[in-house]
Amino acid sequence: MFKQQPKLAVGYECTPICDAEKLFGEPKDVLDATRHYERFEHDFDLQEELGIYELRYPAGWDKVLISPFRYNFERIAPIMESMRRRGFVPTIDLCHHKAPKQIRDGFANPEFVEHLLDFALEFQKAFPWIKRYTVINEPAVTALFHSTEVGLWAQHDWSNVFLNMAEAISTVSRALKRRNPRIKFFQPEPIDHDAVADRADTEIVAHVEFLRRHGRFGMDNLLGGKVDDAHPFFERLIAKGAKAERIAWFQKNPSEPYQKDLDFYAHCFKVWYRDRRGRMTHKNNPNPPSLVSVINDYRAHLPAGMRLGIGETNVRGAVRDRITFFKWVLEQCAEAGIGKISWWGLTDADMWGEGNLTRWWREGKPDPVGIFMLSDCAVQGRLWKREANEFSEIFKAYARGQISIDDIPVYKFSGELKTVLNGFSKNHMQHWRKKK
Repeated sequence: MFKQQPKLAVGYECTPICDAEKLFGEPKDVLDATRHYERFEHDFDLQEELGIYELRYPAGWDKVLISPFRYNFERIAPIMESMRRRGFVPTIDLCHHKAPKQIRDGFANPEFVEHLLDFALEFQKAFPWIKRYTVINEPAVTALFHSTEVGLWAQHDWSNVFLNMAEAISTVSRALKRRNPRIKFFQPEPIDHDAVADRADTEIVAHVEFLRRHGRFGMDNLLGGKVDDAHPFFERLIAKGAKAERIAWFQKNPSEPYQKDLDFYAHCFKVWYRDRRGRMTHKNNPNPPSLVSVINDYRAHLPAGMRLGIGETNVRGAVRDRITFFKWVLEQCAEAGIGKISWWGLTDADMWGEGNLTRWWREGKPDPVGIFMLSDCAVQGRLWKREANEFSEIFKAYARGQISIDDIPVYKFSGELKTVLNGFSKNHMQHWRKKK
């Protein structure tokens, strides 16, 4: 029995569908694809039935923006009012992985900071009861996706995109704090752990050492004003084309979140190796460390006393796979002293990213990650129905304090998860077998 059992929140997956205009003629996100905006009252009913009142939710920047610096908040007002009426406590994502199409070049726009600042202030004026914000979701990852470093969604200069987002986070958070000192900021980023396949490869060893000591904390240290000209991350930014005076700006304008949210997925724990062409690359670590140890590693590197939470977690698999993964994450977080976990998301997802990232989308199926399952309705059409299941019942019972972590059943992983989670199962779940 654990002394402290983590509380629960839910997240609403709202990543933009980047080829939506080609498919639908207008911007859309995952919540459009899952028909949440049509069914938000029903989805909020489901959340309330779970006994969950905390949630992460999008601000709808692309929904309300008419043209740069002009908004129509009536488009999202019914949703926000429903949350307020129910007593929900939302953490609002002002910007989630993508800027609206009206902002040319998105995160690379030289006026991006001004655009996001204006939206944030106008949103806060429209909904002053909201006290929790994420300025930009997973900024370090988003910078990779929108730059030549990875280029999933755009091919901009990495250092410019990275610094634009960092400046926006600093500027927006300080401006909203001045307007209302009670506002709190939650900064999510994947909880990364990098390992080396061959320690004789000195280039990979050096690369992984940098990632573990500086790379994964680069945004945090920059925002905290800790990246001076002697800092290794300063050298990385300069090497990628950043100007020294722009980096120095953060030392004069530091900001730190109320809570650092660590987003945990199985692919966050990687091992680096050489492919057949000799290129440095990575894959899921077949011999991963425990989640507890990586959380404690983050705690040791982040500012003393900073609150930590799990901002996102899920696993793509059958209902019983999700139950077992949920139990393990709860155990690990209880041991690490994490007070809250947000399951991502309330329902299954659909059409994440460019629409070609998972076989589920290619097969026309919803992404099986949610608390409630999505299915089609003969009358209302695709993905209209939300189906309760064993996982949703266990989630509800735990959230309402009717069962403890120990009461959650354990099942063998199925399908591809037998391989994907084999390392976690072998290294960190054997105690269940011993109990039996």
